[in-house]
Amino acid sequence: MGDVAILVVVFETTFSESRLKREFRRAQDEFDNQQVSVVRDNRIQEIPTKELVVGDLCVIKSGDYLPADGLVVEGSDLKVDESCITGEAELAKKNENDDAVLFSGAQVIEGNGRMVVVAVGPHSQTGVILDLLRNTKLD
Repeated sequence: MGDVAILVVVFETTFSESRLKREFRRAQDEFDNQQVSVVRDNRIQEIPTKELVVGDLCVIKSGDYLPADGLVVEGSDLKVDESCITGEAELAKKNENDDAVLFSGAQVIEGNGRMVVVAVGPHSQTGVILDLLRNTKLD
């Protein structure tokens, strides 16, 4: 009886991990294919998130999820939900003078502005955290 219970637990754990990996990949694909507004060739263009590169100038507005890590270079009343990174429930006020750092995955709740991209994908803080989680062995 004990061997059967162990097999059931192992099967369930394997199945759950596989399902979570599929869901994560699907969510990552959706995020990578979202459109983001950038200034290139002196005009605003819409490009897929996966085409962002360091140095791009992103146009950000209320409701946007930040596609990369960046620095505010222009902002009007920017308030950002960084709870996905910091765990803090309070909105972070961002501007080019005081707290200019923006994190991938955070959501712009109020305001608008522009940010210069400083890290993308696995090099962003979100990417680093996901890599750590992926490589952490559960006891």
